[in-house]
Amino acid sequence: MEKFRYSMQNILNVKEKMEAQEKLLFQIATENVREEEKKLEALFAKKAGYEELLRESMQEKLDVTEMRTYRDAISNTEDRIKTQRGILRIAEQKLEVQRKKLEDAIKERKVHEVLKENAFEAYKREYEREEQKAVDELVSFQYSEKQTRSEA
Repeated sequence: MEKFRYSMQNILNVKEKMEAQEKLLFQIATENVREEEKKLEALFAKKAGYEELLRESMQEKLDVTEMRTYRDAISNTEDRIKTQRGILRIAEQKLEVQRKKLEDAIKERKVHEVLKENAFEAYKREYEREEQKAVDELVSFQYSEKQTRSEA
């Protein structure tokens, strides 16, 4: 009997490559979310710095222009924080879409691996049947040879 060959091996190979590609895209999306989170944290830190400067300027001599400058900076930073939160939300949504694509790619690959395993099990059963058939034929031949000799 010939060696086992899975007829849809090419499809399985393609599914494995697609899964690897989806993993890479998922990693990129994950890194993008991390970068956007870092940007948001930096904005919060910047805002906290401006708030601290405003508090310090309020404790010292009252300089209205300096206080207005810090309040404007805080307001601008809050606007940038809102924008960054939106960007982060979009990045998280893209990450979730990529997660679903990766899960689908993994499922497809696993389905084809199960099909390959089933095909291999069927191959093994067929191989064992043929092997048993050959043994039966050999035993039958030897028995008939014995019968022929004993009759002669």
